[in-house]
Order: sequence, then structure tokens, then C-alpha cells
Amino acid sequence: KTHLVAISGEVMQQTKDLFSKSAVDIHLIYNGVDIDKFKKQPQDALKKRLLGNQKILAVYVARVVEGKNHLFLVSLWKEMAEKGRRDIRLLIVGDGELKEIVETEINNAGLTDEIVCIGRSNEVPQILSACDFALFPSDYEGFGISLIEYMCSSLPVLCSDIPPFREVVKDGINGYIIPLSQPELWTERIMNIADDNDLRKTIGDNAYRRSKNFSAEIMANNYTKLYYAIG
Repeated sequence: KTHLVAISGEVMQQTKDLFSKSAVDIHLIYNGVDIDKFKKQPQDALKKRLLGNQKILAVYVARVVEGKNHLFLVSLWKEMAEKGRRDIRLLIVGDGELKEIVETEINNAGLTDEIVCIGRSNEVPQILSACDFALFPSDYEGFGISLIEYMCSSLPVLCSDIPPFREVVKDGINGYIIPLSQPELWTERIMNIADDNDLRKTIGDNAYRRSKNFSAEIMANNYTKLYYAIG
């Protein structure tokens, strides 16, 4: 008599493969975000403090663990620095077992001004509001709630080419989908978005509009309808 809920189309397909014979039905209900909590708000003082000597602020919020590819981003920033691009600061928000390894790599690459690890934070909505764009180079996500939080904050997001992200992001419209196998395309997109204020605003505004489809209210209503349907 079990009903299962999947949080993305990708997870739903996997769930069907594993449990279609033992479950009564499998339903798709996306995880939701408090849109108002993450809606972009002026954070001039915080941005000035976080920005340091750089001109543009990028952010990656994720556990610093295998599969989240923090070292991939360090390699991109190293490549950009070698091209003379040291004006983009990357904030790494989060903690995890690989944090010391990532910090060591940042130090060895001479990027301590360009990449800052700030650990866990209770001010993620405020930090996102202070940033100019976001990154999400993960190998795998069930859904990727941080992606929606970025988009709620009107941030253009450069993310890896995995199915859950393709369910949300339309490449070049409300974000960018980039294969991890193409690091040169990542650096190109990063520099393009950093250099074009109008492009950041257009992509960010589209991202915010898209995020409204993944609100906590919609999620709650969908669960309520499901409970009544199977009750």
C-alpha cells in the first residue's frame, strides 16, 4: 500500500526502476523553497566586506565533499588568473571533509585573494543577495535545492550538465548548463557573465521567475492533494 514521492524526474525514473513492483504508485513532487526568504535584497555593506579587492562576486554553497567538485572550481580560477583575470572573487560557503584539501590547493595556487572559504553560515540568503552570480558544478544531485535558492536570489547560475539541473535550467535563458568535460567553456562563461551587467540582470531576472515554480507553497499544496487522494 506504499505510495512513493520522487523529488525530480531523474529520481522518479530511478524509483520506478527499483520499486515499481512494490509501490502502489510513484508521484513527482519537487522540493520547494521559501521564495520570500531568498528574494534578493540590498546588501551593500555585506558585499563590500565580502568582495575584498575584486570587482565581481561569485558564490558556491555546498558541502565540501567528494562529488561537489570544489577543486574543479579552483582549477578554473587558476586558469583565469594565468590569463590575468584576478577580478572575480569566489566565495565557498560550506564545510566538509575536503575543506582543508581545498584550502591547501587554493594557497598553493596563490589564489587566497581570489577564493575565500567562509565555512558554514546562517546568513546564506544575505550572502546570495550580495553576490553577482553562482556556480553549481556537482557530479550528482537528487534535485539541487541550492539551485532554486540561487535562482530565488536572481542569480545567474552556471551548473553542470546533469538531469536534475536540466529539468530546471534552460541554457542561456535562465542559467547555463555546462559539461564538466569542457573546463574552457566554464571559464569562458564565467568571464562573460562577470563582464556583462545587462546579461547578468537578464539571466538573473529569468531565473527568479523560474524559481517561483518551486515554492514551498506549491510543494505543500501538492503533498496535501496527494494525501487527500490516497486517504
